[in-house]
Amino acid sequence: SENALAELRQKATGINLTQLDKTGLDRTESEKREGRLTLNLNGLGYGLSLYGPGLASALELEYSVAVGTTMLTGGGAYISSLIATRDFDLGYGRSKLLRWGAYAGTLYGVLSLSFLDSDDTRFAPVPSMLLTPVGAYTAYKLSDHRWFNKGEADLLAAGGLAGAFYGWAIPYLILNEDFWDEGEEYIDQEWVQICEEEKGNIDCAEGDLDCQRWNEERDCQEEAISYRGGTGTINRIYSFSMMASIPASVYLTSRLIPDRNISQGRAQLISTGGVVGIAYGLGLTFIALGDEVDNAGRIYTLSAAVGLPAGSYFAKRFTHQESYSRLRAVLITFGGVAGAFIGAAPLVMAEADNPRVWATTLIATSAAGFWAGHEMTRTRVVAGSTGLFNSERFSVQLASAGEIAAFGLSALRKSSPQHHADLKLNLLWGQF
Repeated sequence: SENALAELRQKATGINLTQLDKTGLDRTESEKREGRLTLNLNGLGYGLSLYGPGLASALELEYSVAVGTTMLTGGGAYISSLIATRDFDLGYGRSKLLRWGAYAGTLYGVLSLSFLDSDDTRFAPVPSMLLTPVGAYTAYKLSDHRWFNKGEADLLAAGGLAGAFYGWAIPYLILNEDFWDEGEEYIDQEWVQICEEEKGNIDCAEGDLDCQRWNEERDCQEEAISYRGGTGTINRIYSFSMMASIPASVYLTSRLIPDRNISQGRAQLISTGGVVGIAYGLGLTFIALGDEVDNAGRIYTLSAAVGLPAGSYFAKRFTHQESYSRLRAVLITFGGVAGAFIGAAPLVMAEADNPRVWATTLIATSAAGFWAGHEMTRTRVVAGSTGLFNSERFSVQLASAGEIAAFGLSALRKSSPQHHADLKLNLLWGQF
């Protein structure tokens, strides 16, 4: 086993491999540098999508100046990230955690707007601009005690997404109030009066048909529609719930990860299992209850909330005895997609319009597709074969000398009238 091999290496070299793994000293240079490009491109994206437009909005810049500021900010952010990562050695795992920490900071900035009673939209991006680096730095400090492998980092990121979902779902199930509820609709009579006066006093140029048509079609009652009572406690509860659920879910995921050295392929399948669990939960609920049911929103939300951990759990259980590369995980996932296509084909041809039939068929055929993808990509070890090429994604094997000799002897025996069985020899065997 890997643990026994690690103990033997430690005895032979006198080096504590556990300590090396914690610090990442036993990693190759390429492993340590992996993830830098994505991190740099992240900086470019943030400069172009958040900090550039945010500065332009806060300073109320003219259009051309705003575009130039955005371009300058994006380029500057990319160059700054190159300089900051010159001695980059975080590897894929920590770099991904750092990026997702930044994403969490951006989301926290958006959610914090619920606690700010301001109608000035100019400064709306500012909280995200401030909290994005805080989130990245927090993730950097919390992960600096050891090396994080790819699969572990992927699962932690998926745990953060699950936390955001539950942060929304839990208040919705308890309160049955929509997030960002605009509140009670009412007609602002003062605005109606102002609008009617404008319609009567507007002076369109002679022959300006567009102006005349706009003035005639202007609906003051519709313009005066406003909302009250929607930007208060409910939105703050949702925001607080999501802010609390994300770190809680990441922590819980870190405790439930079956193995810190989990392969990236298996981690991907566990995450995919959660998504499939949501889809199956919604589908089974629809089959049982349909869409004409009281409190449909809460019932379907509950089914998704139950389906996510159930799907992840079953994926974890079904994948604990084999190895999974990332390529194999993708092939298995597309097996499920192909199964759904195959199941939908006859329904399309028959022009079936019963939603329950569709849901039942797609669940059954996609599950069969996942199983077929798993079985068709299962690693086959040929006894006595010679490994020609092996990697995380592919393995190519040649027939061994013993197999070739046995084939030759069998061929000689077949030449006699008593032996007529077909002979087969796999000279080259590929698997992925």
